[in-house]
Amino acid sequence: MIKVFDLLSSSESKETRRMIYEEYCRLKKEGKPIIFDKTTAIKNEYDKLKSSFNFVSELIIDGSLDEELFFKIYGGKVIRVWEALEQNILKDRISNPKSCENFRILKERFMKRYSTENLPHIYCTEEKKNELSIP
Repeated sequence: MIKVFDLLSSSESKETRRMIYEEYCRLKKEGKPIIFDKTTAIKNEYDKLKSSFNFVSELIIDGSLDEELFFKIYGGKVIRVWEALEQNILKDRISNPKSCENFRILKERFMKRYSTENLPHIYCTEEKKNELSIP
């Protein structure tokens, strides 16, 4: 579990998620498909994030990692990262139908643990500002 913590909680991993979330919010705001191929850098960040979460998902589904403990620490991140990457992963699945299958399975397991009201989502800065503004 310590290695997984290092992988998903390192400053590099946090920066990768930040970059992906920012790009997700930008594309969403512009009404564009959320596909991370604008630059080589963002594509590389997408690949790193997707690979990390898919790898950890494989370990959990295989039983090598404790699912309950992982959920307590990273359950919300699994759902938010999937939300950010989903359109891109579905695009990848056209050529590789099994791409991120374990990540998808883990995301679905974790979604069942949340109610509709407390399901984690990505909060884009503009959306948060709009929620707080007074009409």
